[in-house]
Amino acid sequence: PVLPVVGYTQSEGAARSSAPSAVSTESQPTTKWSLCGAGAYELSAAGQSIGSESFEIACRPDGRYSATGRTQAGPNALDLTTTLELGADLVPTTASAKGTVGGRPFDQSATFANGTATLSTNGTPQSVPYTAGASWMGGNIFFPIAFIVARYDEAKGGVQQFPVFPTMSASVERLATDVI
Repeated sequence: PVLPVVGYTQSEGAARSSAPSAVSTESQPTTKWSLCGAGAYELSAAGQSIGSESFEIACRPDGRYSATGRTQAGPNALDLTTTLELGADLVPTTASAKGTVGGRPFDQSATFANGTATLSTNGTPQSVPYTAGASWMGGNIFFPIAFIVARYDEAKGGVQQFPVFPTMSASVERLATDVI
């Protein structure tokens, strides 16, 4: 499989125009690897285990994706179950994270459509503008990185930028082939 390197940069300001202006929402060509299946990450800092994340990505017959993950870190720092629904273009339609953060209850859900996200955080609603076609990342939730990397067009090559909700961008570049 090809494993591109991903870097994130915070875009200047919160305006929609701060992210790349041309975003393709067409499905990417089939790659040599698959997003489908289960996985796990062991989280560590300075060689010490600080938590884990397990996840399952389902590839639906209609080309859409559904993912669920559980992230746990520290004794009371973080315990979240995250769900993510994406179109065939790898762009999210809904996301939710429920559990505890810092020992306190946390419940956030979002729907994404046409550059406006409708959020609810612990019962408080909010609308947030974002670049249409943006990927999604949650704080300290790592499995969605795979969906950003999967948008990389191997035929095009080079450094490619992808907007990430709400005002971030990801730079992806294939540096080498990692044979597994």
